[in-house]
Amino acid sequence: MWRLGPGTSRLLGALAAGLLLGASAVAHAATFTVDITADAVDAVPGDGICATAAGACSLRAAVQEANALAGPDTIDLPAGTYVLTLAGPAEDAGASGDLDVHDTLTITGAGAATTVIDGNASSRVVEASLPFQGNPRTVTLSGVTVRNGKSQDSDLCEGVSTPFGNSTFGGGAGLCANIVSLTLVDSVVESNEGDAGIKVFSILTLTRSTVRDNQGYGIAWVAGGAAITDSTISGNGGGLAVGLDVEGFEIDIRNSTISGNGGTGISAEIVCEEGGNPECNVSAPVTVNNVTITGHTGEAVFNGLLFVGGFPRIPGDGTSPVYVSNSILAGNGTECRGLERTGEGTLRSRGYNLLQTLTSCRVVDDTTGNIVGIPAKLGPLQDNGGPTATHALLPGSPAIDAGNPAPPGSGDDACEATDQRGVPRPSGLRCDMGAYEATCGDGGLDLGEQCDDGNLADGDCCSAVCRFEAPGLPCAGDHNACTDDVCDGAGTCQHLTTRCDDGDPCTADSCKRNRGCIHRRLPRCGPVGLASRRQDRHLNVRTRRGDFQGRRSSDCRSEERALGLCRALAASM
Repeated sequence: MWRLGPGTSRLLGALAAGLLLGASAVAHAATFTVDITADAVDAVPGDGICATAAGACSLRAAVQEANALAGPDTIDLPAGTYVLTLAGPAEDAGASGDLDVHDTLTITGAGAATTVIDGNASSRVVEASLPFQGNPRTVTLSGVTVRNGKSQDSDLCEGVSTPFGNSTFGGGAGLCANIVSLTLVDSVVESNEGDAGIKVFSILTLTRSTVRDNQGYGIAWVAGGAAITDSTISGNGGGLAVGLDVEGFEIDIRNSTISGNGGTGISAEIVCEEGGNPECNVSAPVTVNNVTITGHTGEAVFNGLLFVGGFPRIPGDGTSPVYVSNSILAGNGTECRGLERTGEGTLRSRGYNLLQTLTSCRVVDDTTGNIVGIPAKLGPLQDNGGPTATHALLPGSPAIDAGNPAPPGSGDDACEATDQRGVPRPSGLRCDMGAYEATCGDGGLDLGEQCDDGNLADGDCCSAVCRFEAPGLPCAGDHNACTDDVCDGAGTCQHLTTRCDDGDPCTADSCKRNRGCIHRRLPRCGPVGLASRRQDRHLNVRTRRGDFQGRRSSDCRSEERALGLCRALAASM
């Protein structure tokens, strides 16, 4: 549970006001291009030149220069693995440990698969914080992987002075942002050790990005609003933990997948101040559209109160607002839960959802088009095309063509115009529920498909989920008994000529289209088995060259006849 101290609501209100003002200081933008992967400090921070003592531009030196220069800056980060090796005491100047960012900055990599910032399992990777001045700041990471960070108790996400005192919190093993808006585009945050891969005390924007395999929550304490689009949160200790409702900010999740994050997919708890009779506040409202939430041992959504002692004054019906539409909540312990994880939770439906299990879960508002109590028939989380992993809808899934019939992208509670991969909706008569739009079987090769033969059948070398079937598997025949029909592993059924050789030198082997292999005995061989005995005792047949050496011509009428027979035998083998 994320528990706040007194005054936090006022602090967040001030944060909101500052972010909405939009005022910015007049400054000149600078761009720094990193040219070494080694971790080294800038020789003279603030001179406008990214240069270590050796004259190279390291990532750390570029960050130090960007901090020293007022205004938005850009760091171009080429492909490579940048390991933060300069360990040291907790400090906020960026000279050791994590990369401390204090101004608007964009770090642009060459792609998340090739540009990696590694925390070396010794510190957080990036800390973004700044003095509160009423001017919005944003830190953007694009085309970068942030991994292997480790949050330390002594290294808080701090250094933020506000009109109401200091805002300080710990955690955020990969990234933490305090009063700074954090934007990730086409990026990955993975394998970080701590309470969360990303921890945000501000506004978060996540686009076409992946947060996976972090020890704690994937994303935690979003206390100023979030927009999560075309992204996947998977394999973490928890999915997404939402903070307080502040000045009308919302958590907006669209075309995204939340999968296999331990016990909980989304935690939208009621948060209470300290004290014997604590005042409680609901979390920021969460809106979910065309989202797939699956694979959690507890609940897809927790939106109630954790026990805090005393006699808390609980607002409303005792749950935080979570609105769902065109979404799949299936394959979880239950789809929602409330008070102390044993009470009843509430989902506010806006229609056209697949909700498999509703133990301790109420569904209120508009339930039009909802499907309840039926498995979703999802494929595994994998690369189905597009920038992030998804769960495909398998043939026969009840979510197919079951979304809102309004034109996709038309607003309100309609489906999104495309799915998480970027595939246009609808593919069929109506859009599909969840993050994935099923296109397999329409005869056109769509994003994420290896093949599409216009059907949803296995056994024809293009499977029911439009993937190549393994080479050598039997496939539909050509009605020719003289061919072997097998897949080539690339979507085509091959018709290979059947080998009819039975290994007997006394048979002429052939094939008839409607009968298959025919083995006709040669007249000179006599009864079955005689020729083989003759061959063993008297003949040396070399089939590769077709020559013959007679040893006892008395077993044949003449050596010439024997030679002719053996050549005929050799030619037929």
